[in-house]
Amino acid sequence: AFRNAGKDWKLYSSVSMDPQRSGRINLKPGTGVLVNTKNESTLVWESELTDSELEFDFMISKNSGSSVSVHGYEIKLTDSYLEEVPAFNDMAGIALPARTGIKGFPPSMNTAKAPGLWQHLKIRFRAPRFDASGATIAGARFEDITLNGVLVHAQTELPEIGKANPALAFKGEGGPVAFRNISYRKIPEVAGTTPPTGRYRPATNPISLDPTDSPYILRSFLNFK
Repeated sequence: AFRNAGKDWKLYSSVSMDPQRSGRINLKPGTGVLVNTKNESTLVWESELTDSELEFDFMISKNSGSSVSVHGYEIKLTDSYLEEVPAFNDMAGIALPARTGIKGFPPSMNTAKAPGLWQHLKIRFRAPRFDASGATIAGARFEDITLNGVLVHAQTELPEIGKANPALAFKGEGGPVAFRNISYRKIPEVAGTTPPTGRYRPATNPISLDPTDSPYILRSFLNFK
C-alpha cells in the first residue's frame, strides 16, 4: 500500500495522452490506472523494500518527465525517445544524488517509445547491507533493468547514499504520468556467491550495431565468449 497518496494521485479506468501536444490527457472514471497530473508530487510505498523485482506499465505525455526511486536511486521516465545517444537523465537512465559526485548512469541504448504509448519497465534490485552500527557492509546495485523488453542496465553498482531514503517512491516531476499493472516480489539472496563487479555482464548485455550512414544487411550473428 502507498502512504498518504494525496489529491494529486487518483485512480481511473483508462487514460490516453496526445503524442503531439504537451500535457493533453483524457481520463475515464474508475480504477486500475494510477495517474498524477501535478508536478513535484511523490507517492511513497509503505512497506520495506529489500532484494526485489519490480515491474509496471507507464505512460508519459510529450515533453514530460517522471521517475521511480528505489532506496533513493532514481530511474528516469522522460520523453526522450528521439535521442540517439541517451544520457543519465533520459528514459531509463539512473540519476544519483548530487552528494555522490556522480550524475548517474545512462542506459546502454534508447528503447523508449513515443509519448502517449504504454511502456514497460522491469527492475531487479539488491538492497544495501548495514551492520549493527549502521555502517555499509555491501553496496546496493541494480542487477537488471529492462525497458520495453530490452536490457539497458546490468549489474550496475551504486555509490553509497545512506539509509534515510524511501524504499520505493513514484514521482511526478513535470507533466502527466500514468502507471498500471504494478507488481512486486522479493527475490531470494543467493548464499555463498560473490556478485559480479563492474557495470555490465558481457555475456548478457545487448549488442549494439551502429550503421552510421551506410545501409547494410545482417544475415546471421553469433556471439562467442
